[in-house]
Amino acid sequence: MSETMLSALIGLAGAVCTSVITAVLGPMLVAYMQRPKPSQQDSAPQAIPVENPNMPALAIASLVLGVLGLCNFLTPPICGLPLSILGMTLGFSSMKSSKRSLAIAGTALCLIGFVVGCGNAAYGAYLGTQGKLFFQQ
Repeated sequence: MSETMLSALIGLAGAVCTSVITAVLGPMLVAYMQRPKPSQQDSAPQAIPVENPNMPALAIASLVLGVLGLCNFLTPPICGLPLSILGMTLGFSSMKSSKRSLAIAGTALCLIGFVVGCGNAAYGAYLGTQGKLFFQQ
């Protein structure tokens, strides 16, 4: 196996590993942020649903991660794709909050960053298989 093929496979494996790790850690973070407080568990059930106080923070975090994911699309396996996946997870989970518009904007930015990052990663893998990487002489 040639050296360029090996480097392309290592890059692809890194992208897959970081995406899987983010897909696992994202929902865990959302579940942790949405857990009820100990004082809320002991109180009697209420007829009016109370919004989780962490939901607006998740919408803002989704927007911030969307902007960071767009800025980091040139490094897709390292930063861009994991930030976009985490931001989409946070955005989808905060759609019912009072900051719904921020959640929609963050989810859209993360989706754009994810698509552009995947395209950049695919192009980099193609260049790696062709032996045309920019850091080789």
